[in-house]
Amino acid sequence: MQRRGYLTVRQRGTLFVFLAAVLYSIGGLCIKVIPWNGLSINSARNVVALLVVGGYLAVSGHRLRLNRWIALGAVSVCGTNVLFSMANKLTTAANTIVLQFTAPIFVILLAVLFWRKKPERLDLAACALVLAGVFLGMCSSFLGIGGGPINVALIIFLFSYPTKTATVCSLVTILFAQISKLAMIAAGAGFEAYDLSIAPVMIVGAIAGGFLGASLNKQFSEKSVERAFNGVQILVLAITVYNIVYNL
Repeated sequence: MQRRGYLTVRQRGTLFVFLAAVLYSIGGLCIKVIPWNGLSINSARNVVALLVVGGYLAVSGHRLRLNRWIALGAVSVCGTNVLFSMANKLTTAANTIVLQFTAPIFVILLAVLFWRKKPERLDLAACALVLAGVFLGMCSSFLGIGGGPINVALIIFLFSYPTKTATVCSLVTILFAQISKLAMIAAGAGFEAYDLSIAPVMIVGAIAGGFLGASLNKQFSEKSVERAFNGVQILVLAITVYNIVYNL
């Protein structure tokens, strides 16, 4: 019986994975900010990792094991970390992350080729989400607008969510994406290159629009929201055609 106020083993595991993902994302941000080359940063990271993992092994009494598969895995992880650190310095963080997000696809392909393991539905869903995220990023940049409408359409298609729920999910993903972008700008070149004179008006408008949208979302039926969404999709299509013609 679970005691009130305590997390289950599954909940703790999910929390730890989430915290690890957050810390790993911050690690990529720090690589951009630290004025060292990629190899030096990776060496410092490895020293910290050695102290943490070595201390855990010493305290827990876990015995070290080494075989060819463990050695291959160690070499692969070492190469991944070295190349990730160097790529963050040589190209944009967006390019590095996009390439890194393709890792599940290669894992599934290698499992099929070497172990003849048929991918499960969850594995295929993870690959679909990876490709969808890359596609949405490309589309939002190409359209010159946010990827919100495309996010909603994809969430409805993949998860069969109603339009109202899909809209909320899209807003949450955009929120985290914008927080990450602001953090990258603040830690990098700063905001001096941007005209922030209209920022207060945009913030007030965004907050007012959020409250107004939430109020309308409660009042309108699911069918009415779906019609409004279809209208937005037509507008996005028109903007796409305009951008294509304008940039020819």
